[in-house]
Amino acid sequence: MDAELLARYPESATLREQQRVPTALRAVLPPGLQGALATAMLGFFISTREPTTPRRAMAYILSVHLSVLVFVAQTRHTCTHGAAPSSRTC
Repeated sequence: MDAELLARYPESATLREQQRVPTALRAVLPPGLQGALATAMLGFFISTREPTTPRRAMAYILSVHLSVLVFVAQTRHTCTHGAAPSSRTC
């Protein structure tokens, strides 16, 4: 796991430390549980924030939803040449 983090973030020890737990969870949890955990965390985050108006609430939920979609699109990719999905050569 340390080699993977070093390959992804060679310039920043801080980023390597911050990404240690997410990388370990990705290796340990199956994809279904990863999605359930992410959904629960997002739900808890949204439920604890108090927007001032319904319009701002909808704008906030939309921005969070778009952020999650961009994150998922960046992290999900398939390798067609036999390399591991987590490697940088994909």
